[in-house]
Amino acid sequence: MPLIPSGIQIPSLYEQDGVEDPTVFIKLFTPCSSWTWLITEYDPADNVAFGFAYDATYPEGAELGYVSITELESLRLRGIP
Repeated sequence: MPLIPSGIQIPSLYEQDGVEDPTVFIKLFTPCSSWTWLITEYDPADNVAFGFAYDATYPEGAELGYVSITELESLRLRGIP
């Protein structure tokens, strides 16, 4: 199941670098846990995104960083893709 729809125009990696308040284009979350990813940039060639990731039960672990969309698409939580 693709998490990044082809019709959405997301800036390339580093395009919002230095922007004080970057725009979030996609919010990804897991229905069976408290993880959320707020995607601000995306490289479709490598299927890698940049954004803010956090777990609502562990807010101290929130961070900006890269995430493999391929890896997220392969996750199965309690049997749900």
